[in-house]
Amino acid sequence: MLQFLFWLSQQLNLVFIIAISVLVVGIIGQRSIYQIQRQIRIRKEAEEKMRLYAKDIEIAKIEIEKQKDQLDSIVSSMGEGLLVCDDKKRCILVNQMAGSLLRSTPSDLAGKPVQECVSFFQANDKEGRQSQFVGLLEEAMTGPDIITKAAVDHFFCQGPDDHCTAFPVALVIAPLLKKGKSAGTITLFRDSTREERIDEMKSEFVSVASHQLRTPLTVINWNLEMLLEEKTEKLSTRQEQYIKDVYKESQRMVALVNDLLNVSRLQSGRVKIEPVATDLEDFIEDIISAYRPLLSQSKRAFIFKRPKRRLPAVPVDRILFRQVIDNFITNAIRYSPADKNSTVTVALAKMKDGYQVSVTDEGIGIPLADQEHIFEKLFRSDNARLAASDGSGLGLYISRMIMDSGGCKLWFESKEGHGSTFYALLPVTGMREKSGEKKFAGGKVE
Repeated sequence: MLQFLFWLSQQLNLVFIIAISVLVVGIIGQRSIYQIQRQIRIRKEAEEKMRLYAKDIEIAKIEIEKQKDQLDSIVSSMGEGLLVCDDKKRCILVNQMAGSLLRSTPSDLAGKPVQECVSFFQANDKEGRQSQFVGLLEEAMTGPDIITKAAVDHFFCQGPDDHCTAFPVALVIAPLLKKGKSAGTITLFRDSTREERIDEMKSEFVSVASHQLRTPLTVINWNLEMLLEEKTEKLSTRQEQYIKDVYKESQRMVALVNDLLNVSRLQSGRVKIEPVATDLEDFIEDIISAYRPLLSQSKRAFIFKRPKRRLPAVPVDRILFRQVIDNFITNAIRYSPADKNSTVTVALAKMKDGYQVSVTDEGIGIPLADQEHIFEKLFRSDNARLAASDGSGLGLYISRMIMDSGGCKLWFESKEGHGSTFYALLPVTGMREKSGEKKFAGGKVE
């Protein structure tokens, strides 16, 4: 009996252990099933999200392709040539118009160094055409300003084939920015042959009209001078003053006609530049001496800041360079107050890259909004018109044309109400010689 009970207890323990094992296995199995179901649910949710993401990506891809097609259509339909270069100056984008202007296909130009694809050069600098354009690209990448060359700047374009005919262009070069840093350049250019022709026609008209005006003005001045020199008793004091007034205005007309002739000749490239070795210190002193009597009638004064050491003779065209300095000094006097103590300072200095002449005044200055237009033809700022109504707006334009033609530099600094400083920089080698048909038109030289 005892043995049976002992056996029964062992069997019961075994049954209990088996039951407990089955229960544990059931619980674990249930949890495993739950985990599997949860993983299946998560995978289905992930698959659904992936499906939605894939749909969004497909929609975005379609939209990007649509925008790319639109951009390609816009770029291809542009009426101006487009050249996009990377920071290595390789063409990464060329539109259809650029290919047409350069007599090549965009695919042939893409990926090539820009100097192998196109050259932009100024009319008087055909030999350094590649280096000139590369220099403009570097200037655009490193400088804050957009470079603009209008038809009046006489820039030309030539494609990769040297047999292609060069044609006049107007162009804009801007930096290509990536995260605020320059990553290349964007160049837009167009054929300005028609504009050049129109400008030539205007210049021809101005030249012909100016020549026609010179003859009667010469006769008028000659007769007025005769009347003034004879001091005839038949003229009353008032009549003599009338003649002097007419003579003064006639002289102004002669000066204006000469300016118009000079503009026409400079624009057409017909002005001859004949540099001769010149002592700049004596040259500037001679110019200043002509203005001292004018300043002695007011409270204005001249200061000439000479270089510390005597400078070597520099080749300059004395007539043309004198015109530039005359314009600087005339403007400094004209736009400085005559009834207040003010100074016009002329300085000559040897700089690292040449010889610099500057003229500083304490006058009205140039408004910031007008400064980008100050060297444009016939432009005068509003405060200049109020200060002096007799200006033509040609002086600084002529000065810029002279300096550009002679391979020199011209710039200014100004603050409205605090005066201006105009600079002329001659290279160490002096002004560049240039052949031409005509000399500068002036009171003494034709």
